[in-house]
Amino acid sequence: MTQSSLFPGNSVHGEILVIRSGALGDTILTLPLLFSIEKAHPGSQVLFLGNRSYKDLIPQRIRFGAIDGREWEWLFSPEPKVSAQSRGFEKAYVILNRPEDVVRNLKIAGTDAIAHTGSHPPPGRHIVVHLHESLGFEIPAKQPLFQHSGKSDRPFIWIHPGSGGPRKCVPLAAVVDLVQRLKSATGLDVVVTSSEDDAFLKESADWHTLVSLPGVTLVEGRGLSELMTSLGGALLFMGNDSGISHFAANLGIRSVVFFVASDPNQWAPWVPSSMLNIINLRNQQVDKISWRERATKTACALLLDRVFLPSHE
Repeated sequence: MTQSSLFPGNSVHGEILVIRSGALGDTILTLPLLFSIEKAHPGSQVLFLGNRSYKDLIPQRIRFGAIDGREWEWLFSPEPKVSAQSRGFEKAYVILNRPEDVVRNLKIAGTDAIAHTGSHPPPGRHIVVHLHESLGFEIPAKQPLFQHSGKSDRPFIWIHPGSGGPRKCVPLAAVVDLVQRLKSATGLDVVVTSSEDDAFLKESADWHTLVSLPGVTLVEGRGLSELMTSLGGALLFMGNDSGISHFAANLGIRSVVFFVASDPNQWAPWVPSSMLNIINLRNQQVDKISWRERATKTACALLLDRVFLPSHE
C-alpha cells in the first residue's frame, strides 16, 4: 500500500490517530511507539501526523499526514471548531506539551477515546520509556529500526560534526583532532557530512582544516534516502547528539555520540548498548584533551571485530 493524500470525512472506525510534531531525532524516537500502537490495535489503520520532512521514515503500512497540512487546521484551532474536514477516530494518541485544543477539537469531531502526554520526558527518564509508560504500553526492546543496502568499496568512518546549531556541538578543533587520531589508530578513510542547518560550521577556520585532511571526503546536503544508501555501510559513526546520530545508530552503525547540552538519559538513541557509546560532556570543559583520548579508545573498541587495527607498540 502506498501513502496517499488524506480525504476528510466522518468518524472513521478502525483508524487510530497519532500526533507528534518534532525534528528528525524526535520522529525516530517516536517510531517504537507507533509500532507498539500497531500491535495494540490489530486490524486498525494507524494514521501518523508528523513533520512532512521525515515522511520517508514512516513505514508505508502506516498512513502519514503532514501536521501542518491545511486539512488538519481544524484540529489545532484555538477555538472550538467544526468544519467539513473535521473527523473522528477510533482512538487518538496526542503527544504535545499543550494538547488542550487538540483534545477538545477531537472530542467535538466524535473521538471519545483520547490518550495524551507531553513531548518532553521528566528528568532522568528516556523519551521512549516516557511515551510508552504515559500512554499505557510496555517498554519495547532496544533495536535498530532501519534496513539499508549501503555498500562501499572501502571501509570508512562516518563523522557528523554538526547538530543544527553550535550549542550542542563539540568544538571543530576537537573534531579535527579526533579524525587525526582515528585515522592514525585505524587507517580508515573518513566521510564528513553536513546539512543546511550546519552552515555555521563553515564560519570556523577549523572547517577548512577538517575537510582538507588526507583521506577525508565531504558529503553535503544529501537527503536521508541517499545517506542511507551511500553511508549505511559505515563501520562507525561519530558525532554530536543530533537527528543524524539517531539515524546512523538506527541503521545499525556502531556509534560514538557526544552529549554536550542534552541529557543522554533522556535522548540517547534507542539501540542496544553494545552498539552505542555515549560521551557525556554536559557541564564539562569540552576543550580538554582527556575526553578525546577516551572517545578514540571507545571508537577503536567498537571496531575491534570489524577491522584489523594496526599495532602501535
